[in-house]
Amino acid sequence: EYYIQRRNDEKTLITIFGEVNYLRTYYKSKKDGSYRYLSDELVGIYPYERMDLSYESELIEEAILI
Repeated sequence: EYYIQRRNDEKTLITIFGEVNYLRTYYKSKKDGSYRYLSDELVGIYPYERMDLSYESELIEEAILI
C-alpha cells in the first residue's frame, strides 16, 4: 500500500530511437515510509538513469572505433 506523494513528475530517457518523455507518480510506502516511482521499477529504470542500455552500448562501440 502506498500514498501518492506527487503526480506528473517528468522523466526523460535517451534511447536509440530518440528521447522518450513521460510523466510518473511518486509514492510513499505506508509500511516503511520509503519513496519510489513504481512505474520506473516496473520497467527496470534506475533512479538516476538517463540513457537506456542499448544507447549506452552504442556510444561505447562508437568510442572504441575512433
